[in-house]
Amino acid sequence: MKTAPQCSGRGRHFHFFGWQVITCLGLLLACNALEANPYKPWANGPPSADTHFPIGVWYQDINWAQQYADAGINTYVYLDGLWRVGDDKNSGLQYLRNAGVKLITDQNEWSGFANDPAIVGWMLPDEPDNAQPLTGGGYGPPFTPAEMHTRYNAIKAADSTRPVYQNYGQGVAYDGWVGRGVRTNHPEDYPEYINGGADIPSFDIYPANSTGAVQNQFWRVAYGVQRLVQWSNPAQPVWCCIETTQIDSTKGRKPTTTEMRAEVWMAVIHGARGINYFAHQISPFNASALRQDPDMMAAITRTNREIRDLAPALYRPSVTNLATLASLVPDTPFDDTGIPPEVARLGFVAKEFEGYYYLLAVGMRDRTMQATFDLAGFTGTKTALVIGENRTVDIVNGRLADTFVKYEAHLYRIEKPAAPPKLRVTESLWTPGSFFLRWNTDPNAAYRLSWSTNLQTWNALSGNYPSTDSTLTLAATVPESALAFTDRYFIRVEKE
Repeated sequence: MKTAPQCSGRGRHFHFFGWQVITCLGLLLACNALEANPYKPWANGPPSADTHFPIGVWYQDINWAQQYADAGINTYVYLDGLWRVGDDKNSGLQYLRNAGVKLITDQNEWSGFANDPAIVGWMLPDEPDNAQPLTGGGYGPPFTPAEMHTRYNAIKAADSTRPVYQNYGQGVAYDGWVGRGVRTNHPEDYPEYINGGADIPSFDIYPANSTGAVQNQFWRVAYGVQRLVQWSNPAQPVWCCIETTQIDSTKGRKPTTTEMRAEVWMAVIHGARGINYFAHQISPFNASALRQDPDMMAAITRTNREIRDLAPALYRPSVTNLATLASLVPDTPFDDTGIPPEVARLGFVAKEFEGYYYLLAVGMRDRTMQATFDLAGFTGTKTALVIGENRTVDIVNGRLADTFVKYEAHLYRIEKPAAPPKLRVTESLWTPGSFFLRWNTDPNAAYRLSWSTNLQTWNALSGNYPSTDSTLTLAATVPESALAFTDRYFIRVEKE
């Protein structure tokens, strides 16, 4: 277990003692700012190690667990195929246990296995926000948020140690989705569904397979995740379902491997903390459609490896002051008709972990784009490793340029510049009527000094302290009473 840095020592020179305290306070704040794996609140939920990022597959045969595990999938969301083991649920779970794969499933069906560590979550009925089929034919309204809250509360009353997963339909990312029936164009329903009705909110939209208004609008994956993150709270990790097959052989199309990877990184870059692959062909039905596609399986395996390797960085807060997009030049003009203004043409996020920055970027338009990033704090020529592509990109005086070919994602690992030495007082001398102070300086900075008796209320020391001279004699500019040499006084040096 790592512990927060501790302050120690009571040096007789009050400025040293004061500076030690301030430094430690800063370190403590930095430690508290680190995001944690969002699954830690649930004792029997998904693994809470920062190296574990949930990567699921929807409704697949339990016998295929090892093959999916080899592809980097670590979670089954619901499952099929128990009849192959005679409906012996314990024997069925053994397939998952042997493969190290977890399960999110229906609580009623698995109520006798609440103590099994393979089960890490419970789920509510899929897509309750869509119009619901009626017994006599046709469709009625969606489930109301209140109805889903009742079901959620029943699950939590039986077991509060696991999260409740709830997947919604494409209305999350497309207000005009007619599949919502009477609630089409009512996005205000979703915060009500989520608040009190889900621990893990998720949604699905499949732009390659769609034949209507959202056809080929891959940016809607990012848009839907953005909205779920906005409608939920930080304690609710958002998931996104990703298409991998041609769902209906008579219409739509299968995504390319590049498009599949783009959907994954659009989701993750915009805040998804779980992925769920849709692996079926519905018409004609083929539950093995993904497994029987070697190219897509290979692409998913590579993408899952990227997520796994980057998981500790993904759980860290975004570094908002590192990267800005200086320019973005498409091969043909952008057409953003009908695209919400908050949906970027190039999605990106920066993370920091163990001495490296990670700049994760993905093209979100059907264009080949020349992108140029400005990176703060970089000078001279540095090199960024492009993860998974066996190449590097130069960073010249803080500028990184690269090409994104139609929905490409690029993941850059950049070694942080050497940190400047921490500001510290190196020498002090008090004599009656004067005070001498020296500290290590940054030639590009100016400084201010202040004094305190309690480390809470600080009073400015007058005078001008240029960075070119770190040796100050303060007797002429500072009231002598502020410099009395007692243990009650602290001097603080700060950069302007």
